[in-house]
Amino acid sequence: NPDINNNYIYMDASLGNIITSSYDGLSVGTKYYARVAYKIDGEYYYTSSQEFVTASANIPSLSIVKIDQITSNEARLSSSISDDGGAEISQKGFCISTSQDPDLDDIVITSSSSGISFESNVSELNFETKYYTRSYAINQSGVGYSQNYDFTTAGLSLVATNRCDQLGGSGLSDFEAKCQYW
Repeated sequence: NPDINNNYIYMDASLGNIITSSYDGLSVGTKYYARVAYKIDGEYYYTSSQEFVTASANIPSLSIVKIDQITSNEARLSSSISDDGGAEISQKGFCISTSQDPDLDDIVITSSSSGISFESNVSELNFETKYYTRSYAINQSGVGYSQNYDFTTAGLSLVATNRCDQLGGSGLSDFEAKCQYW
């Protein structure tokens, strides 16, 4: 039970019967006890203790983003939550953009995996394009992002084989044309 030897705030009782107070410097996610002490004729009297827990005010922290299996239009991204901020994670995934510091206003790939590690395959990307990505996680305190990471998709690789008569030629039915782009 707290008493006047613990941390206390002096309040002027002449202000009325309702006592209102705020406390600064409390730790997040911590249980505290408070009660009112009053002094009559040099003797201290206490009300019953009230218990309260401070809210968690930490956003999640995320680890590095591993990027692999990069092709001309796809990539695989993986990351993990290193600290949930003391609250349940409601959503996690990756933000992708061609500009640095992608956020939830950009392309968002939401992961449905459980646990702290997650990965996603990103498709429908443009070839030979530099992309930036960050992993993200959301809890009751807000959105936490990893650092920026970047990758560049590969160029197109296309091999086409057609007979010349299929290309509109005449009389060269045994000739083949091959084109390769990269």
